[in-house]
Amino acid sequence: MNLSNFTFQLLLLFFPGIIAAILIDQFTVHRERTPFFFLIYSFVLGLASYFIYWLIYNINNFLTASALQEINFFKSLFNPNPTLNFTEVAIVTLLSVVLAILVVINSTYKLHIRAAHLLKITRKFGDLDVWGFVFNSQQIEYATVRNYSKDLMYDGWVKAFSDGSENAELLLGDVIVYQNSTRECLYEVEAIYLSLERDNIEIEFRESANEVKQSEEK
Repeated sequence: MNLSNFTFQLLLLFFPGIIAAILIDQFTVHRERTPFFFLIYSFVLGLASYFIYWLIYNINNFLTASALQEINFFKSLFNPNPTLNFTEVAIVTLLSVVLAILVVINSTYKLHIRAAHLLKITRKFGDLDVWGFVFNSQQIEYATVRNYSKDLMYDGWVKAFSDGSENAELLLGDVIVYQNSTRECLYEVEAIYLSLERDNIEIEFRESANEVKQSEEK
């Protein structure tokens, strides 16, 4: 067997891990990953997917009083001429998609961080920075953005935001624009995109637009 065929079979064996890593990369917010990290991550996810398959397979065999059997993948790891079981690879690929979804859910809702907080293991909040922590909070809906360098104030619903504070970007909906120093209403617009310099802004959060109007009337 030449190197190209051997490499191709290894890629197929680890195909489930690659699929899981790509899905997780697409649907989670994270720092930039190196190719080496992605390779190791794919390897770990692939092993986890095959282990889940082995666990389900042998639990089923145990419940049905069938003989326990070794998974083809684990035999292939130590075989210089690996053989492929395409049915096994297909099933494990489906399991890797389920595994990726579970990892994404955990990353989105920070379930492991919440568990660690309950156990008082850590005080970390799990997001890349405070910007992500604030805007990923389900309680954040309405924002007042004060841009001191332009003497403007924007009130609107938070519709979208950048992943990190390095590129502080916001998309606000149903926006009322004021002159910040005088609180004079300048105009209203359906939506506005803001690219912000962090040194010159202040962002306040409220649950509704009524709270903004009440504060302006005082």
